[in-house]
Amino acid sequence: MDADFGPYLRLAEQSQQSGTPVVSLELKAPETLFLESPLALEVILRRNDTDPRSCIFYWPPDIAARFVLLRHTSHGLERVEVAERRSEAPDVLYVSDWRQYLFELQPHGSSRYLESLHSYRRALRPGERYELLWPGAKTCIWDWGDIQDHLDMEMRRREPCISIVGGSNISFTVEEGERTFPSPEPSPPSEPLSRVYVCTLSTQVLLPFFFGG
Repeated sequence: MDADFGPYLRLAEQSQQSGTPVVSLELKAPETLFLESPLALEVILRRNDTDPRSCIFYWPPDIAARFVLLRHTSHGLERVEVAERRSEAPDVLYVSDWRQYLFELQPHGSSRYLESLHSYRRALRPGERYELLWPGAKTCIWDWGDIQDHLDMEMRRREPCISIVGGSNISFTVEEGERTFPSPEPSPPSEPLSRVYVCTLSTQVLLPFFFGG
């Protein structure tokens, strides 16, 4: 763990409570983000415990507001404030077919999705290098089982909460313009045919003509 991240972490490894699923978070993003292209990163939620049961838990829609953005300077890392609104987790969640912000993880399973960083655009400067850190958080609406088992039921906050420890981070540089993708390589020329078949139709028969050796 980079010591520079210490002041920004909310939950460390020892925060994990026994009797709850062990869920970790991983971040992935390109080395360079372009300001005129969609800004997003991949979030991976992973089960790391040995309990044979599935688990479900509430995951807020504005998770980007919980990240910590740090800019590299000559004096070290500097925190950058991002104008992002955070919502409060509900005390009760009714489970319907819409699966509102519920994630389901099988034992040793994982789930991944793209998280938009649109609100970060104004805070990013071209030519600068940044770190995006997951500081850790708790989710208290959770249960064992799968979503299908909980349809048309209410889920309430329960203790102990699931602690998703902090520390996962990505590094990236910001540039002006749009991301470009290389053009596909042209296909190699096909081999010339050594023999060409030409057919003509008469009133009686079809005659083949052969050219070449």
